[in-house]
Amino acid sequence: MPRQTTIEQLESVRGLKFECPNQQCKQIIAIKRAKLFDMRHEYPLSAVRIMKDRLQAANETEIETAARREKLKLDKIQRPLRHERGAHSSNLGKQSEHIVPAFVTFPYRLDECRTVLQPIDYIVFKGLSDHGRIHALQFIEVKTGDGVLSSTERCVQAAVSKGAITHRVVQK
Repeated sequence: MPRQTTIEQLESVRGLKFECPNQQCKQIIAIKRAKLFDMRHEYPLSAVRIMKDRLQAANETEIETAARREKLKLDKIQRPLRHERGAHSSNLGKQSEHIVPAFVTFPYRLDECRTVLQPIDYIVFKGLSDHGRIHALQFIEVKTGDGVLSSTERCVQAAVSKGAITHRVVQK
């Protein structure tokens, strides 16, 4: 008579059950329903598929981790350069704010334009050059490249849009 394997011996015992070792499961299962296999021999096809999937996932994670490490190295090198470029751009923007009215492309008359620079760059008094008859005020903000409004500049823009502008004479 051929010798029985351990699994065959366990499966031959009537009523033998075991508790699933998974902490979330803890289900009681009959040995015959458990589909046991001996890991010293050939794995069942379902186990082979699971192992292949997990190995592939592990390889993908390893590749992704290597790519992230490389990106971090590059970022560490490039970060100071980005800060330096940003500072140069900001300085260039500040300088251009001062000279932009001298450009031929500046769409306002110089004699109607007054420099403020903070929190906005210019106020244009439309009509000032026409015998002092001002018919509109325009708040001008100069931006270069990809410049965006600061939070204070956005607040000025919002106040002007809402019409939250008043005129007051202060006497001493």
